[in-house]
Amino acid sequence: MSRIEQKIELLSDDAIKSSDHDKFDRTNFVHSIANIIHSQSTRVNQENDVDFKSAHENLIIGIFGEWGLGKSSIINLLDESLDKKGLKTVYFNPWMYGNEEQVIISLFNIIIKEYGENTETQDKLIELFKKYAPLVSVVSSKAGAITNAIIDTIGEKESIDAHYCKEKIDKLLAGTAQPLIIFIDDVDRLSKDEIHVLFKTLRLIASFKHIIYVVACDFEMVAKSIKENYADGQVEDGRSFIEKIIQIPIRIPEIKPENLFNFGADLISKTTGINAKGNATFNLLFERYFKTPRDVKRFINGFRYTHSYMKGILPDDEILVLELIRVKVHSLFQIIKIYYQAIGAIDTDIYYGSEFMLYVKKQRKDFFKADGTFDKQNKEYLVYTQCFTNLFGINSIITLQYTSMSNSNNKVFSFKQVMLEAKIDKLSSLKNPFKLVEYFEKTPDLTTR
Repeated sequence: MSRIEQKIELLSDDAIKSSDHDKFDRTNFVHSIANIIHSQSTRVNQENDVDFKSAHENLIIGIFGEWGLGKSSIINLLDESLDKKGLKTVYFNPWMYGNEEQVIISLFNIIIKEYGENTETQDKLIELFKKYAPLVSVVSSKAGAITNAIIDTIGEKESIDAHYCKEKIDKLLAGTAQPLIIFIDDVDRLSKDEIHVLFKTLRLIASFKHIIYVVACDFEMVAKSIKENYADGQVEDGRSFIEKIIQIPIRIPEIKPENLFNFGADLISKTTGINAKGNATFNLLFERYFKTPRDVKRFINGFRYTHSYMKGILPDDEILVLELIRVKVHSLFQIIKIYYQAIGAIDTDIYYGSEFMLYVKKQRKDFFKADGTFDKQNKEYLVYTQCFTNLFGINSIITLQYTSMSNSNNKVFSFKQVMLEAKIDKLSSLKNPFKLVEYFEKTPDLTTR
């Protein structure tokens, strides 16, 4: 008997390439950057005012954003916008090259290639770079001059002054009709030494006229990496280093929480059919624990696996919430496991109370005031308590206190009392404690994850 295969669509992690797919209203933000670049590539500062940049000056723009915030998408949208303005762009991925010398030579070759439309200009550039490359020192403290083996990839070595040679390259590039915009993405993939080399290369060795670099990176991550190159270095040293290199720092605006939530809820609905917007616990946790589109997609792709083998154990939206807690709120999930273990204990209330206190005293000391009592104003504590109320009908996360679902005066019951009074063992949701037992026992790997 043939088995019908289940169709499971996973979300792509690729960056968007067109403004048609922009879901976070970033098109205007990108157009503003494109206008800055375009203005600096035309006839600006014709009066040669020393306070202003000339159109031919080298320029390094930084696009800063945390992991998963969409730096690559921003670069692609910027490429699209600059292309419409008739500007020449190219991508340079330093992480693809094996060592520091190859990074420098590969960058030189990109410049030569992109100015290759004019054969005479290209020939002159090749000649100049053949002279320039052997004279510059690799910027890493671990290496000396560029090796002959690497030099051979662009030409033979000649003896000439490096400063003079760079001036010649600058003059030749400044005389071209258009600047070259070089996008440098995925800086976060580099090692700390490679990051340091890349930034120094852009500022010292490859700071040619009529070249505009656009570097996308996580500012704080790069600063932490660079600080390692200083004796007793601090993150502030790394920040200062970047600020000396990047002439125009631009931070990607944070995504509005409601936009990110709608993005996530819509994708969940599209991939699973679950109405996440209607679940109060999901709303509460999503806003607190999701910050970037990539984070949302990674969670949904992981949930697709969990949902595929847990479907039918609980209502779909409750499976979604439990998976969110398991992945994002580790200590809350451990407390839920204590609740699950307590259900089968001889005295559920006593077991839960003692194990709960042992756990939070060790793992969540922030839940307590200085006098040892619970800080019931602690934001995380309040979130945990609200989740227990929404999911399990428990009024207090400290002890198992329920409100009987069949009693209109909100009388509080213990675990044993609520099982007798509320008849909740008939419910198919997590308000029925035995559904939580079923959840864990039918998915035993969850107890060890």
